Amino acid sequence: AAQVGNNPFGDYAPQSTQIQGILKGMYDTFVGDMEKANAKEADSQKAFEELMATKLRELQTLQETLKQQELDEATKTQTLAESEELLDATKAQLEADENFFDITKSACQVKASEWSERVRLRTMELQGVSKAIEILSSPEAVKTFTNATTTFVQLSSVTHHRSSTEGPRKAYKSLSGLARRFHNLNLAELAARVKSGGHFDKVITSIDTMMEVLRAEEQSDIEHRDRCENADGKNANDMEDLSHAIDKTG
Repeated sequence: AAQVGNNPFGDYAPQSTQIQGILKGMYDTFVGDMEKANAKEADSQKAFEELMATKLRELQTLQETLKQQELDEATKTQTLAESEELLDATKAQLEADENFFDITKSACQVKASEWSERVRLRTMELQGVSKAIEILSSPEAVKTFTNATTTFVQLSSVTHHRSSTEGPRKAYKSLSGLARRFHNLNLAELAARVKSGGHFDKVITSIDTMMEVLRAEEQSDIEHRDRCENADGKNANDMEDLSHAIDKTG
């Protein structure tokens, strides 16, 4: 009471309890904020680590993809080089085949022209031979060859001698003319037989033999022509295949 009475400022009441309460509240607040911050930092750290792990996996995937793409690029570059080389080889082959085709085509045209000429000449030759057979098969020629010995010995009648030899004379003229035109030794030999008065059966046999040879030569020419046409068709097909291959490669 004496102290209170002596205090110039009046009554005094200590505030330590309130200050301590305020400080404790501030401390609790700080501790709570720190815990929240630590928890948030931990969550952020965890999220960051997860994000880093994801990014690392993505980086690894991208690196593997890049490596595969580089490998694919190398493979495609090699394939391109091989394709270009194949294209060059195919073009060269095409050019060679075109040249061969032109040569074969020219040869076939020459063969076709020769074939036409040979057919024409053979037709004329066969017509001449047929005419000779017709002359030699006439009754006058048969009678002349049958009585060849007496006919050529008989000298009493010039008119009869000429008429009996008219058939062989015509045959000789036709055969010799054909032999000169076609430069054919067989026809020349046959004409000589007719002129010398050879036996009719031998002459006919020679003509038949010549006809068989001509037919065989004609068949050989037909087969040769067919081979040329087949080769021409094959060359055309090969050119189409090569053109398709070049288009496909390009």
